[in-house]
Amino acid sequence: MKARLAYYIGDELAWGEPIGARGATIGREDDNTIRLEDTKVSRHHAAVRPRDGKWFIEDLDSTNGIYVNGAKVQQAELRKGDQVSIGSYDLVFEVIGEGEEWKSSRRARMVSQRRRTTLTEHRDDPTIGPQGPATIPIQDTPKEKP
Repeated sequence: MKARLAYYIGDELAWGEPIGARGATIGREDDNTIRLEDTKVSRHHAAVRPRDGKWFIEDLDSTNGIYVNGAKVQQAELRKGDQVSIGSYDLVFEVIGEGEEWKSSRRARMVSQRRRTTLTEHRDDPTIGPQGPATIPIQDTPKEKP
């Protein structure tokens, strides 16, 4: 069973980060598996880990906590489709079986070609997608100047 955290803009997948067999850490610092650039996200905010064939998320003593389906939790089992809120980000926990392929999009493929995944605080602007380590916005069309 493979798992990932995904970020959607509307119904379109903007970004999806597979969680490795050992799990993933989430936070602002560069050493996290999933890096979220948001002042509401702690340097080492949360960890997602497998245990006994299930997936769990744990708060790593963050300042603002983690929420699963709207409830603040210290630790929780994750199930397919759960909404995980960290800082200002609402992520979706997704699971697929062995041999299945992840749903993808052009924007998500562009991000997955980078070494590390970084999301920025521009998540509310649909013209700006997730950004990689070079912090170059991924845009379908250039933004017009006001």
